Amino acid sequence: MKLIEITEIPQMDTGAPSPMIIANDNNLFVIYYENYIDRVDESATDNLMLDNNILVLKFQHCYRFTFGSPNDETISGHRYYKLGLVPYAVFELQGSDLIEELKAINAVHPYFNSKNYDSLKHYIITFHDKTFECVAEGYEISAKNISLYSQSVSILKEIFGE
Repeated sequence: MKLIEITEIPQMDTGAPSPMIIANDNNLFVIYYENYIDRVDESATDNLMLDNNILVLKFQHCYRFTFGSPNDETISGHRYYKLGLVPYAVFELQGSDLIEELKAINAVHPYFNSKNYDSLKHYIITFHDKTFECVAEGYEISAKNISLYSQSVSILKEIFGE
């Protein structure tokens, strides 16, 4: 197994990225705050900070995902820590044992074809308070300058075809 950092994905906010997951049978969306400098809304009379700089990762055909422990303070307990897993980053695990496990589970199906698993990739995102892992066929990146709420509503509309 080899852990590769995916550097094309912008750095997350290290204090409070506030990750959110929205999923259906075909796609999984991970939404969180990018690392940014707070911006003041110049047009606002009360000088409120904008809720913006949202990053959306859309994982296509997600086969499995987990979201939870460890956090940034306990990352050294993660099974891939010895491969170079660090907090506040996005990785692909090549030669994934999890993909091999999924193959073994599904091998009992009468029409099982191991080649169907060749396109799968194992992704890991290490946030401040949680770690996200998924096995999917790929991902798309989009950055939005809208609120986390508005982005979530937009994704739900996309999922439900509205």
